[in-house]
Amino acid sequence: MTEPGVREVVLHRAGSPAHAWVHGHEGGPLVVCTHGATMDGRMFDAQVGPLVAAGYQVLTWDLRGHGPPEAFTRLLLAFLAEHLPVLGR
Repeated sequence: MTEPGVREVVLHRAGSPAHAWVHGHEGGPLVVCTHGATMDGRMFDAQVGPLVAAGYQVLTWDLRGHGPPEAFTRLLLAFLAEHLPVLGR
């Protein structure tokens, strides 16, 4: 469930959903928070509140293959199906 004041966006691309959350009020300068490997968008939870309080709109998101486990599983299976036949030649 998404907390009040947060808009969740889900894009479905290449068999793997990409989840994003937009915090704050429309019209504020946008700050995009992109996580590193092995992380997800929750790593910015502590920064979101202060940024929104300062007037920014904050977008956090999960890169493809990060976040919900089912997203990683679908992405991994699609990757394996595409690459293993070629690599095994």
